[in-house]
Amino acid sequence: LVGADYRSYHLNSKNTIFYEPDGPINIGEYGAYAQLQKQLFNDILKLTAAGRYDKSENFKGRFTPRVTATIKVAKDNNIRLSYQQAYRFPNNQDQYINLFTPGSILIGCLPVFNTLYQFETKPAYTAQSISDFRNAYFGLGEFNPDTLVKANFGKAKPETMSSYEIGYRGVINNKLLIDVYYYFSKYKDFIGREAVGRADSIQHLLNPFLTTN
Repeated sequence: LVGADYRSYHLNSKNTIFYEPDGPINIGEYGAYAQLQKQLFNDILKLTAAGRYDKSENFKGRFTPRVTATIKVAKDNNIRLSYQQAYRFPNNQDQYINLFTPGSILIGCLPVFNTLYQFETKPAYTAQSISDFRNAYFGLGEFNPDTLVKANFGKAKPETMSSYEIGYRGVINNKLLIDVYYYFSKYKDFIGREAVGRADSIQHLLNPFLTTN
């Protein structure tokens, strides 16, 4: 079993939703898939192996495998074993959004935003550390900039997952159906959002409670 797909995206918000300094953005994605299946030992063991390769415009190509085995232990009684990997590229909004809202600016995960907003020279801080900084000042009277934690604006990576599964399915005395399974999944580089803030000076992070020159 084989297959392939191709997708083409055309972003044209005229800089109202996405960052499009050079006009509309065209993004291409493609993938290919193959699966092999084999029955062995008089159909006691069935093996399936599959693999998929995908490539997106702003990220390296990724290959994900899947291997499964079904073992017939008795008539209408089978044990299932499987291992698979999966991943997800950041979607177009995750990558290119540059949306001004009344209370914040939503920005994407591409390195271009690091340059656009000059985060290297004008750092932003995590929302939690700003809250800790304000609480220390107004609660304890301590002005301690060391509590501020700079936000990291590294390029996002595709979200990946590895999953293991074992299961049993069987019919007992043609009356009772049992189907149980256990699986374990491990995520890496989970795609999420982080709230950050910055001001013209550290003192201005205390706004709107404090005004400084």
